[in-house]
Parts: sequence; C-alpha cells; structure tokens
Amino acid sequence: MSSSEKVLVIFVLAAFLSALIYSGYSAWVDSLDRANNEVRAENDNGLLPGYKPGKADQVWAAENIRLSKYADRARLLFYFSFPLAMTFALLISMGAGWVPRFPFLRVISALIPIYVIPWLLLLLLAFSRGLLLIPAVVLAAYLLRLSIEILTSFRPRRFVLSLVLLNVLFVPLSVAAANMRIGRGAEPFAIVLFIVANEVAAAVLYAKALLPPLAAKS
Repeated sequence: MSSSEKVLVIFVLAAFLSALIYSGYSAWVDSLDRANNEVRAENDNGLLPGYKPGKADQVWAAENIRLSKYADRARLLFYFSFPLAMTFALLISMGAGWVPRFPFLRVISALIPIYVIPWLLLLLLAFSRGLLLIPAVVLAAYLLRLSIEILTSFRPRRFVLSLVLLNVLFVPLSVAAANMRIGRGAEPFAIVLFIVANEVAAAVLYAKALLPPLAAKS
C-alpha cells in the first residue's frame, strides 16, 4: 500500500468512526426523549385509575432534567468529533511519514477552520435546517479548503463544488435507504447514514487534496 493510499485510509477510518459515534449516540439520546414524551402522553389520561392532574407533567419534567446530561454530551460530540478525527488523522499521517512534517504553527493554523465548522453549522441550522442546509455545507466546504490552503499553500480545484454535489446526492440516497427499513428506526437510520456519508466524503476530499502538492514536492 502506497503512502497516498495509507493517508486516504486513515482519514476515512477517522471520519467514519467519529461520524458513527456521534450519530449513533445522538440517535440514542433522541430515542430517550421520544420515549419520555410517549410515557407522558400515556400517563396524561383522565380515564386511568388514580389519575392525578399534573402528575404526568412532573414526571416528564424530572425525566427531562435527568436526560439533559446525555444531550450535553451529544452536543460536545457534535462540536469536537469530526475536528478531532481530522486532527488525529493528520498527526498520524505526519508521524508515520506519509505526509511531510509541517511546521507546528502552520498545523495549528490549518486546524482552526475545521474546529469552526461545527459551530457554524449549528448557528445556521438553528434558523432553518431545510433552507440553510446547502449554504451551511458550502461554507463548511470553504473552511475545509481554507485549511488545505494554509497547510499546503495549494488551493484544490472543485473542492467546494464536489462536496456540495455529494451532499445533495446523499439526501435522496439516505431517504431511499430509510424507506427500505420498516418500523420506528427508519428516520434515525437515515440521519446516521447521512452524517456518516458526509463526514467520510469530506475526509476523502481533504486527504486527496493533500496529495497533489505532496506529490509535486516528492
């Protein structure tokens, strides 16, 4: 296996694991929240023996407080799982000699845009997940390209366009895959598939963008 192939493999594995951990954990937290809401609806029934008005709301609120710690952990995973995956993949590639050992300050500067991406996505998608999804992906792609430029002094061609087109393609594919599943797990499955596909695609494009300038220098 060549050094270029090893770089691609390590970035793909890092992105796949980070996306799977975050999306799987997030889906589990969502399932707990849905279950709590369902229990509230079942208990808030005046026909039940021993029914007490407001008791269902009290139990629901107490469970919401208990579940908040899991939601906080999911947010931390959202903020840091992908950036840390890219960081470790880059450091491992550098340490193994598959890519040049870039100056420390340049590596730190190149990683900053990657750590900004989750905060930017959260800010934009908080307003509208539907209308602002593509603009959010475009801005994320520009930040990834900026990271490459800082690290290698090379601007990859069609990087932003490729990532946006893949994102658009993954939406119907994820929905179609979810429709093939039967039961309540269909929607979480589509979300997990969409997140994993996007993060792996971003990692592949990022790793491939490292290779042309490196090949030119070798």
